[in-house]
Amino acid sequence: MSDQGDTTLHGLAKHGTPQQVQAFVEANGTEPLRVADADGWLPIHHAAKHNGSVEVLQCLLKVGGEEAGVTATTGTGALPIHYAAQSNSVAVVQYLGEQGGEEAGLTARNRNGALPIHYAAQANSVEVVQHLAEQGGEEAGLTAKRHTD
Repeated sequence: MSDQGDTTLHGLAKHGTPQQVQAFVEANGTEPLRVADADGWLPIHHAAKHNGSVEVLQCLLKVGGEEAGVTATTGTGALPIHYAAQSNSVAVVQYLGEQGGEEAGLTARNRNGALPIHYAAQANSVEVVQHLAEQGGEEAGLTAKRHTD
């Protein structure tokens, strides 16, 4: 484990292949999927933001169950789709949006009321902003405001 609390699986989620993630889980079990780093991020959060591979996310969701899945939140209440929106990977955002449904999809808010489109705009993820504006409807689109209630 690193000083930031990253485990081997956090690293594989960021930069690995689906085969590497699968092999690690087969050798070590599913418990590492639920281990958070110092910032409260699970492997699925790292995969959503850094990897850009829908296949890695599919693998994590298949073996991780609900606790390590699309509804897993960090300390700020952010979901994997929020971090995916920063990555400028429309495919990853689309996949997580489909998997997340209403609770963890395109209209999901963190504790401060921010939507995935807010994360995308802040990260200058132009393609994701366009996708969310087109696919997310009014509640997830360009006119959506942050709610804190």
